[in-house]
Amino acid sequence: MSDPMAVFREKFRQRCAVDRERLVHALEAWRQGDANAHGELVAIIHGLAGAGGTFGFSSLSDHAMEAEARLLDTTSHDSAIHGELINGLLEELSGIEAGEIPPK
Repeated sequence: MSDPMAVFREKFRQRCAVDRERLVHALEAWRQGDANAHGELVAIIHGLAGAGGTFGFSSLSDHAMEAEARLLDTTSHDSAIHGELINGLLEELSGIEAGEIPPK
């Protein structure tokens, strides 16, 4: 039986590369004090939270939801703590993109 989501999952894998680069740039801009970068981080991560679950990558979705909640709940500009969460997302995106992390 063929997987009706296979084509969409492949497109999502390709999107992971783009989102990974966007996250890297937004995190660096945030660390440099760019006021708009926080919103960009939240937007990218929010998208990953939804798409990850949709395409069977529930771990990515869970990690993205945690990162988004922490970013939205922050009262400080502690990019080091948030950077650790985002670095975890970056690793997961790389694994999905490379096919090392299968959907469940």
